Parts: sequence; structure tokens; C-alpha cells
Amino acid sequence: TGEWIYYLNAGDVLAAPDVLRRCREALIHEPEEWAVGSILIQSASGSLITPPSWDYDAEWAAYFARGRFPAHQGVIVRRVALEGVGGFDESYRICADYRTMLQLARRGRPIMLPMALAIFEHGGVSDTSWVAALKEFHRARREVLDLTGAARAREAAYSASVVVDDEVRATLATLVPLAPLHLPGNLAGIDAASAALPG
Repeated sequence: TGEWIYYLNAGDVLAAPDVLRRCREALIHEPEEWAVGSILIQSASGSLITPPSWDYDAEWAAYFARGRFPAHQGVIVRRVALEGVGGFDESYRICADYRTMLQLARRGRPIMLPMALAIFEHGGVSDTSWVAALKEFHRARREVLDLTGAARAREAAYSASVVVDDEVRATLATLVPLAPLHLPGNLAGIDAASAALPG
């Protein structure tokens, strides 16, 4: 029944006892549909790690394909906006939150909150199943961003810069007509690296 939605995983905790009150004060007069604050990651040794701040403009320019996207523990979204994008797509085993955030990014910029919202433990499924997560990230970008032409080729290249398997290599090959000056050389490099470093 509330206007804003925020969700944590089991084991996640708020970064401070007053964080929700401070978020409310920061958001009460803002028109944007979503907000992003920082998070803290608790390592296996118990130390807290502060990830680099998130640069929305730089990541949008890279089609959110460089692996830098806010963790859902750092995102608050208006209920109407979450409902407007259809909620979470449960066909995603790992990255339903990422897909939803891409949909929100297409609707508009977030408010950047000057505070850490939550602490979460490193080692969740997106960390331990990172190859599957990367494939879902790429799938989400293809489905949500609806990129065409050279933009589609650049997104595939950003994705391929993380993990290149046979499927990604085949996708890149189909995109050569869209980026004929860049992709043939990239594919030659991929093939050379695969030959030199099999497996």
C-alpha cells in the first residue's frame, strides 16, 4: 500500500537505523520514479567494502554492459513505476532485478541518494553463478534496451569483453554487417585467443 518499494534479501541489513527515514525525507518532493543509493559489501572476513560510486551517464553510454549497475539493495522504486514495467520477470533465475532496473532506466533517470542504504554479504547466487548471471545480464539488455545497428553491436562487444563462449561468438558474427570496421578484427582476436588458450 506504500508509495515506495524497497527490498532486501535474507541476511541483508539496513546500513543505519534511520536510513528509511532519511530516504523518505530525500524523496518526498522528488518526481523521479526510482532512486539509487550506495551499498556496503560485507566480506567473508567481516570487513565492509564500499564499491565505487555509480555513474548513470557513463553506464548508459555503455548500455549498462560493463558490469556496473547498482545492487537492488541500493535501489528504491515507486510502486506505480514497478507496476508500470510489469514487476519482476520470473523467467530470470538470477537477474530479474537487473532487468527491472534496465526498464526503469528507460523510463528516466534515478535520483542519486547521498547515503549507503544497506549492507549485504558477498557470496550470493549472482556471485557464485557469475557465468549464468552474465548471460542473463546480456539477455536483459537485448530484451529491454531494444538496440539496433551499431549500438546493438557495441552492446554485444561490451558483453563479449566479459565472457566469450560459442553463443556470444556466434552472436557477434551475425552483427558484422552492423559494425564492419570493428567486429571482424574483434572476432579475429577472439579466435586467436581461443586457439592459444583453449578451454
